[in-house]
Order: sequence, then structure tokens, then C-alpha cells
Amino acid sequence: MTPDKRFEVDGANATRTFSKNEGWDAERIQLVWDAIALHATPEIALHSRPFIGLVSASIATELFSPEVTLPMMGPYHVAATIEEWRTVSEEFPRKGLKVHLRDTLMDLCLKKPEGTYGNFVGDFGHNYLEDDQYSQVGRRFVDLIESETRD
Repeated sequence: MTPDKRFEVDGANATRTFSKNEGWDAERIQLVWDAIALHATPEIALHSRPFIGLVSASIATELFSPEVTLPMMGPYHVAATIEEWRTVSEEFPRKGLKVHLRDTLMDLCLKKPEGTYGNFVGDFGHNYLEDDQYSQVGRRFVDLIESETRD
């Protein structure tokens, strides 16, 4: 874990190192890197290569359900039915996942704030941490534009 990069980039970089050590070809390594780096940014991933969009949609569907992701991402990316999702969720319950995710994302805000500005992780710091622990003020794009002295 780096002190300043988004968690997606840390994961993608670790996978790149692993993949190189396994002897994967450069195209496959880049495809997997892109999929991991963009998995939490469906607004971009869905417009990239199909594999990248499918990874993003699959992760979101697993977390939120096809009822949530199908309207957002469309039938090309979300093939699971709500019945299939419920069956998998019953077979592999995710008890405590919501709290675990929230705690993990808040921990990222505390330990590596530079990697949380400008993405959804920072929302958890904003919502759940005190201002003296975490603040996006001065780091948001709007703050940077507004602080620019040139007109």
C-alpha cells in the first residue's frame, strides 16, 4: 500500500508485478491493470474495452444487486438476474460486509488521504470522520479552480 495512490492503482500495480513474474504477455497485463484500476469508476470503465466494463459491472452487481446496476449499466454489462443474485447471496452470505467496507474506506482516508481525494473513498471520510481527522477542503477540483488567481 502506497501512501499517496488510490487503492485501485495500488491493486493494479501489485497485479502487474505478479503478472510479469508469471510471464504474462504485455497486452494481457495491461488489460488486467486497466480492469482493476477502473473497477470502481464505471463511468469510464463501461466505455472502455468490454472486459473492463464487465469487471466493473460485475463488482458493482455483487455489492448492490442487479436491481441497482442494471438500470445504471445496462443489459450488455449486467447479465445476472435478481434471482441468481439472491441465490448466490444466500449461499455465500456477506454478513458484516457493509460495516467492513465502511471501516476499510475510513481507514484509507486516515492512513493515505492523498489517495482518497477526488473519488468515492473520500465520501466516507467526509461522512464518518471528524474534520480534524479528514477533510477534502482545498483538495477538491472546485477548490483548486476557485483558488487559481488567473481569470
